[in-house]
Amino acid sequence: MDVFEQEPPGENPLFTLPNFIATPHIAASTVEAQASVAFDVAEEVAAVLAGELPRYAVNAPALPPEEMAYLRPFADLTERLASLHAQLFGGRVGSIELEFEGQVAQHDVNLLVASAIKGVLQGFTEDRINAVNARLIAAGRGIKIVERRGHAHGSYTSLITLRVQGHELAGTVLMDEPRVVRIDGFRVDLVPDGRFLVSRHEDRPGVVGRVGTILGEHDVNIASMLVGRDAPRGRAMMILAVDDPVAESVLDRLRDVDGMADLHYVELRGGGDS
Repeated sequence: MDVFEQEPPGENPLFTLPNFIATPHIAASTVEAQASVAFDVAEEVAAVLAGELPRYAVNAPALPPEEMAYLRPFADLTERLASLHAQLFGGRVGSIELEFEGQVAQHDVNLLVASAIKGVLQGFTEDRINAVNARLIAAGRGIKIVERRGHAHGSYTSLITLRVQGHELAGTVLMDEPRVVRIDGFRVDLVPDGRFLVSRHEDRPGVVGRVGTILGEHDVNIASMLVGRDAPRGRAMMILAVDDPVAESVLDRLRDVDGMADLHYVELRGGGDS
């Protein structure tokens, strides 16, 4: 034994037993142990500063390394889904609903819930939101958190759906890469990392071409384009990945395009930096 109810133990009766051995409580004070602790502390600090998740937070439930490795890309996905919602729709949030389907529903999703809260609220508070304080901050703002779990549906082994203010965004992880697969009623296939223009407009000739012309006139390069629609000549959603920031004056011109319903400039970054 190396720990006693009272330290130092004094005349403890255990010392009189022939089959009892007491050792000093100094295992962590060896040169090797101190070096190991120093490395662990440095690695934790570097990881958190890089936007990664801490492994040994003393005031949060600890997850085994293999569980953390599995959940990390889903936490990244959930935060980016929430950040995308905040930038597209904004407004006051009364509740955050999360539905976990498939394999991810079989895991501890507290980290993912905290990531969703962070993505929705981080732009509206000076508090640094993390896995420890996220639910407390949400409760302090009167936000109701709803969690649901279900079996896998469709072609995705895991799917996370975020519902806030009547809007719905869904995503999955493919090959450790977050992917947005649905925004409201529109199917998309978006890697949520970078700068984007997201528009909703009438599905008719000339709208997409006019947007491209305006961006070209202002030297904004288009990296990729996704277009979805609910029906021919119905409503359409377009997501343009752009290499350059888009000035507000350019956004005003784009919003004035005939047939344009709304348009938003969105920036999403990985590693908790959205």
